[in-house]
Amino acid sequence: MADNYLLDTCSYLRLAQSLVPLFTNTFGNPEVQLNLIPDFEEEFDKSLRLATKFYWIKTEPHPSDRDSCPLKIFKGQKQRIKDNFKAVQFEARSKKLTTSYVDMMSLAIAMEFKYPLVTDDKDLRLLCEEFKDDIGEWIGSLDMLKLLLDRGAIDFKKVQVVVSYWIAMSDTPYKGWDSEYKSLFGEDPPKV
Repeated sequence: MADNYLLDTCSYLRLAQSLVPLFTNTFGNPEVQLNLIPDFEEEFDKSLRLATKFYWIKTEPHPSDRDSCPLKIFKGQKQRIKDNFKAVQFEARSKKLTTSYVDMMSLAIAMEFKYPLVTDDKDLRLLCEEFKDDIGEWIGSLDMLKLLLDRGAIDFKKVQVVVSYWIAMSDTPYKGWDSEYKSLFGEDPPKV
């Protein structure tokens, strides 16, 4: 059985350009299965910034890949997810975080499925820490690349391609990401 991970919007957009398909297949040994929340399309369509910067997400093979995402939410899970969302939203408000609806929903779904959440968002990471007993762990996009590399799903050249894309698009994960890259991969990030 594959280890399941749930991608937030930013992590999905950082990985989808270079790792296609993301959802149709599992990766590596032991296997990794990536998942995306059903609300992704709605968030993407509402954001002119995302639609402009990541226009390619609406072109094949990406829509077909998202359609094959194995994450399915059943009727009995919907109320628990709604309750999880209320708890996450309360925590976000009490900490005055600027977490989006879809990011909070990502965490609520991760809590229901007990899937680790892949996120680079600072505020969402803070919320993940608050709910770590419910999701187990959270990791960043760089950690996911390292996991896929360690499990033989991708090679180091592919890691460099993905990260080079982030640099070229001015979409690196967060301040200090380059130090984390060096720590994980033993060398400086690629130069673009």
